[in-house]
Amino acid sequence: LVVEGDYTWDEAKKLCEEQGGYLAVITSQEEQSFIQELIKGKNNEGFWLGAENSGDIWTWINGEEFQYQNWDSGEPNGDSSDMKLQIYEEDGKWDDTWSDGDISGIKEHGYICEKDTSQNGIKTKSLFQENLIPKKRLHLI
Repeated sequence: LVVEGDYTWDEAKKLCEEQGGYLAVITSQEEQSFIQELIKGKNNEGFWLGAENSGDIWTWINGEEFQYQNWDSGEPNGDSSDMKLQIYEEDGKWDDTWSDGDISGIKEHGYICEKDTSQNGIKTKSLFQENLIPKKRLHLI
């Protein structure tokens, strides 16, 4: 689910959770490429992803390991343990910013939701449309 608009990270997180999902987590180049295609050409410059930092350690909100990274040049550069993760529409690069988006100058953030599903005993992550029908399944290895 890709939602355009003006949301804080906390608002976006809550709205995803209300629909049975969570802010999108990117753990591979495949997922990165797929999400980049989804947000390409959208009106928002930045979209919230499901990662936050606490004490200089970045974590995904669904508990997956924070290994794959696609930081923009010079990022992360925040000096606070309350930084959140955004992805740029233009090039898919990542940036750390305040949960309200002010530090980056991008004040209007959309967001991307996904949810865990299971198909034939295989755990998958689905990005879903507003009616919660999976758009694409990304198999976890």
